[in-house]
Amino acid sequence: MPAVRLHVVETTSTPKLESYSAHHLDLAGARIGRAHFRNLLVRKPIPSPLFGSIFYCACLAVAPDCALIESLTNERKRYKKKLKSKESRDAHRSPPGHAMIVLNEERRRAILELVNRDGRVLVPDLARRFETSQVTIRKDLEVLHNLRQLHRTHGGALPARSVDDPSLREKEQLHKKEKLLIAEAAARMVSDGQVVILDSGTTTTAIARALRSFTDLTIVTNAVNIAAELVGTSIEVILTGGTLRKNSFSLVGPMAEDTLRHLSADLLFLAVDGFDVEYGLTTPNMLEARVNRVMVEVAKRTVTVCDSTKFGRRSLSLIVPTSAMHEVITDRGIAKTDLRELKKSGIEVTLV
Repeated sequence: MPAVRLHVVETTSTPKLESYSAHHLDLAGARIGRAHFRNLLVRKPIPSPLFGSIFYCACLAVAPDCALIESLTNERKRYKKKLKSKESRDAHRSPPGHAMIVLNEERRRAILELVNRDGRVLVPDLARRFETSQVTIRKDLEVLHNLRQLHRTHGGALPARSVDDPSLREKEQLHKKEKLLIAEAAARMVSDGQVVILDSGTTTTAIARALRSFTDLTIVTNAVNIAAELVGTSIEVILTGGTLRKNSFSLVGPMAEDTLRHLSADLLFLAVDGFDVEYGLTTPNMLEARVNRVMVEVAKRTVTVCDSTKFGRRSLSLIVPTSAMHEVITDRGIAKTDLRELKKSGIEVTLV
């Protein structure tokens, strides 16, 4: 049998396929059958004392059987293609830890975009959205909170600006469609002959506009802009008096509170800056909270009107606990958990 020279390729340390012509195995005079020969060449590892590692035979330089050469060459091509594919994947693979770092940064940027767009984010919703654990999301929120890019709250986060007391004009630019739908639903609850209290806010301003067509209605309000909206209508308007808050056009202080205590109303539409179902209704201003609290006391029925972004949010001052509410009008973006808790508390919910 002629001498057979085999070129070998190291596969344990590198996937590259090369011809190591300087290092080969001579099987001179070896009496190996064709089947065993193929098995040896293609599948069996050969311990090599020359290189100190395991090699696989990959190609045949000279062999006595042309059919065997062709067969082995085809297997070599398939093997080479497989290794090239692996090499290509490895080349595009990021260094260890790099992908996780990029993912964290991208996820946190996306969280910031969501909280600034929607007005709030909840931990369970973010965990589902990014297909990660709630523990990871909480860590992300803590990092962003420490960087003062958002405001961390129980169960979620708010935009950094939400802890401030924004002006009426700033509020008017947010969630206009939802506020109009809420106003329309609120107006359908009102009947002629009733006394209705409207506190200050952009949603209650929208309700005042929706009530302009009523002919026998009394509206009590502490909002100067709402009183101005109703000028020229048949509606009787009672303005509480008090100290003017310039950024919200609302009247607050002892005078406003005392006026309200001498009145009685059928219905109160209360707009809020924050509605944490477990905690209650909140507003950034303590004097505003006191006035709102008296409004709840003198109204027979209190209806909270707010878009869904207010849920899960807490502002500085508590107005009343959730149990003081009779009904809530909000949009369909409300979280299912909040909706379930409201109904569980016996509060009617109208979705628009």
